[in-house]
Amino acid sequence: MWTDLQGPNINERTQLRAWLTEARRTERRLGTQLRQVAAAVPYEQFRKRLEAMAHDDDRHAELLSKQLEVTDSVAYQPAGAMAPNSKVASPWRRLLGVLQEKRDLYERYRQEAVFLDDANLQALLQQIRDEEARHQEQLIEMLTHLDAHVHETIA
Repeated sequence: MWTDLQGPNINERTQLRAWLTEARRTERRLGTQLRQVAAAVPYEQFRKRLEAMAHDDDRHAELLSKQLEVTDSVAYQPAGAMAPNSKVASPWRRLLGVLQEKRDLYERYRQEAVFLDDANLQALLQQIRDEEARHQEQLIEMLTHLDAHVHETIA
């Protein structure tokens, strides 16, 4: 009972730090993947949008890093290798994978923000969540256009 009055317990804080660390890794990995995909996309306007998304993801990772420093987090561990075959898959398939990861991140940011007592961290997660929602919309639009491009070149 007393622990409820004293705020989140140590296990909850540890879980939050672990999740923030994983979110930071994912944001960095997505930034890298978006830059790689941008190089293979046939449309300049899409390349620019993908580069802007990658920049946003890098900024999200930096904001999460700063938050982890504030919460006295565990030391940074470099992200693991990218998914196998990510360099040989088509830009369309790679963007589809990025979209799925962004959807997962969006949902997790939404869920975590609801239960936080820290107003600053809650605001940060809501800001990142809103940007991830915008990225999802842009990716869906690009996937639709790239899909049409593929069908036009095959026909």
